[in-house]
Amino acid sequence: MNISGKKILALVFAILILVGIVAAMIYSKSKYNTKKCKDISCDIDYQNAPVLITPSDIIYEINKNLGKQESKKIGNIDLQCIDELLDKNPFLEKVNTSMSINGILKISVKQRVPILRYMTKEGRSLYLDKTGNVMPVYLSHPLKILVATGEISKGVGVGNNIFLQADSMKIKTDMNVYYNLHHVAQIIYADSILAALIEQVDVASDGYLKMITKAGSHVVMYGDTINAYEKFENLKYFYQNALPKIGWDKYKKINLQYKNQIVCTK
Repeated sequence: MNISGKKILALVFAILILVGIVAAMIYSKSKYNTKKCKDISCDIDYQNAPVLITPSDIIYEINKNLGKQESKKIGNIDLQCIDELLDKNPFLEKVNTSMSINGILKISVKQRVPILRYMTKEGRSLYLDKTGNVMPVYLSHPLKILVATGEISKGVGVGNNIFLQADSMKIKTDMNVYYNLHHVAQIIYADSILAALIEQVDVASDGYLKMITKAGSHVVMYGDTINAYEKFENLKYFYQNALPKIGWDKYKKINLQYKNQIVCTK
């Protein structure tokens, strides 16, 4: 056999091997798809936040909307459909589903981190998360986090983000209260001292903020959110170095609205 014939024979042999491998993979995949899903495992990353949703809640939601997955053949389980369903859950930030080689449907999700519970003028109670997403509140067991009250309009609906609204001057003006609340809530949430001290933010009709603390009977007149970090640092310094000496109930108002000043009223 000449060299050209040997090359052709080697090529044919290689093609036959490749066809055999592909056929084996197709057969293996087909056999795998006929097996039934054995179980569902669900892992939730709570990001050190209070629990808003449990693994059993997620599994129940899937089975209720898409049928009981454990009774289905693996080939009939639509992972993309499960992803799309869970992506609509307002408590979840990130979703990933996969099927293990052992027939276990694996669900891995990340829960959103609520930093504020606010009450609108219309009487609705909602959460705002770290990224600006709106989430529902179950009034039977609301979380013990920072609360906002006062002149707060209905804003956006559950599942929407306050920073992803139509770009118009009117909407931006209407959303300013939410932007300001989100800004101060982020600062308070990230600071263990402020989180322990401040329990409520109230929005006045002019949009200015005042805060109720757990320290004494005074009100903190915060004003706007310009120089927000500086105001909070001044407040912490005042609490740590002044009030312990002069008394926590000495003043009725602590005003932070003046730059680099704290004005107190008895």
